[in-house]
Amino acid sequence: MLTQFIFSVNAVIPLFLLIALGFFLKEKNFLTPSFFEAANKFVLNILLPTILFQNVAATDLRQTADFKLAAFAVFATIFIFALLWFFGTFFIKDKPVLGSFVQGAFRANNAFMGIPLMQSIAGEQGVATLAFILVFIMPLYNILSIILFTSLATASGHANTPNVTKRRLLACKKIAASIFKNPLIISILIGTIFALLNIKLPPIAARPISDLAYMATPMALICLGGGIGRITAGKSFLYSLVASFVKLIVTPIIFTTAAYLLGFRGIELAAIMVLGALPSAIVGYVMAIQMGGDGETAGRIAVLSTLLSVFSLTFFVYLIVSVVYSCLS
Repeated sequence: MLTQFIFSVNAVIPLFLLIALGFFLKEKNFLTPSFFEAANKFVLNILLPTILFQNVAATDLRQTADFKLAAFAVFATIFIFALLWFFGTFFIKDKPVLGSFVQGAFRANNAFMGIPLMQSIAGEQGVATLAFILVFIMPLYNILSIILFTSLATASGHANTPNVTKRRLLACKKIAASIFKNPLIISILIGTIFALLNIKLPPIAARPISDLAYMATPMALICLGGGIGRITAGKSFLYSLVASFVKLIVTPIIFTTAAYLLGFRGIELAAIMVLGALPSAIVGYVMAIQMGGDGETAGRIAVLSTLLSVFSLTFFVYLIVSVVYSCLS
């Protein structure tokens, strides 16, 4: 048991040390907001797509292209989304706050946290397994968020204002277009082609790609730390705390238990656990602002869940390793 615990700590804590470094560098003005803005674009458009392409292209798709696993991830996400929306309506009457609450509690930070964590747990094959799921999950997040915020706006009557309607339509079009232009999804699809056709990169191209992929994890986590703001008390604090609890505790329990009962094991089960246990995505704050949600609530959920996930992720990684993934110990 001690071995599994040490493995869990070694898999999770180094990631949060890099997040803490990013926060420290921002707070001490060693790195400016303009640096983090540019670095985020570099990570999202170059580094993370590179590591996804590299891992998918070098993987046997017969082991990672599991449509049953992807289908489970999609239905589990929709189930949690519907459950949150249904119960949230009984306790949260403010529609913008409700929208941010639901989104923050179901939308995971797969890009900045999921990929590094999966690599830490299961290496290249683990990243490739998660990458296949993300082809379906990342567009789904945007689709569900659009449905959520648009429906809540219609129900509250705010969508009838011409300017608001126009702004929402433009936001929907922009988000829909981003699904097809998402560099992470594009890199996974290109990597899939390379894997299916067994195309090998020449050394002159393989070396820089490998170097960029190596940079992806530390840079992504430092940028994540740079994007974390300070927690302050406010009217949305309780909702943010509850959403963080659902995201970090309730969701991974439901995801992992259901996956285990359906027969998923090993790396597949680890990928489902990671998908469920990740903190809320900071990009959800941007989505909430664009779609008329409550930005304060969305921002607090992202920050709180990220800070608290150091404990929850260590526990769930330990659970996976000690109970059903002991081959890693």
